[in-house]
Amino acid sequence: MTSRPAPHPGPERAAPTGQPVLVLLHGHGDEPDAFAAHGRRLVEDTAWTVVCPAAPHVLPEGGRAWWTAQEDSPSGTTLDAIMASMPPGTTAVCIAGFSQGGAAALRLGQRCTEFWPQVRCSVAVVSAFLPGDAVALPAGTAVLVVHGDGDEVVDPFHGDLVARRLRRQDCNVTEVRHDGGHVWDDAVAEAVRGWLQR
Repeated sequence: MTSRPAPHPGPERAAPTGQPVLVLLHGHGDEPDAFAAHGRRLVEDTAWTVVCPAAPHVLPEGGRAWWTAQEDSPSGTTLDAIMASMPPGTTAVCIAGFSQGGAAALRLGQRCTEFWPQVRCSVAVVSAFLPGDAVALPAGTAVLVVHGDGDEVVDPFHGDLVARRLRRQDCNVTEVRHDGGHVWDDAVAEAVRGWLQR
């Protein structure tokens, strides 16, 4: 009789237990520095801590990616590394991502709620699409979906699909559409900031 492998243990540290954390995941081909600046503007004058990790895969043409062309979503190792980067003392985490980073944010939100059910988790995705197979988030999870009607990279249909799938899981979905394209601009930042401050 063969034994089954042990379940994946998740990040090798205790679940966080104190201040709120905003995790920002940049898009495909980007670097984390600009997104760290976005994050500081989103939560200025608040107690949130901003974590803005670099995606693990360096692209030949420059910038980074959350997964390779041979994959369809970020690996468990990548997700665990992001979770391990959160400071101790966290009671709430909001994971916000742009484009491929938004898809990664959905997958990270799923992993956080699986391993740290005691930590309040919300997810904000901008110009994003569903990563690989469907994402499962617990009922009641707050999710913001922002998409531009003029998005020339990720069709607005994908924003609608993300919102529709998560509503079917009884997530608390807020959907914001704007006139712009595939951008994180001032209008997007205002939508995310307003949602964070609810």
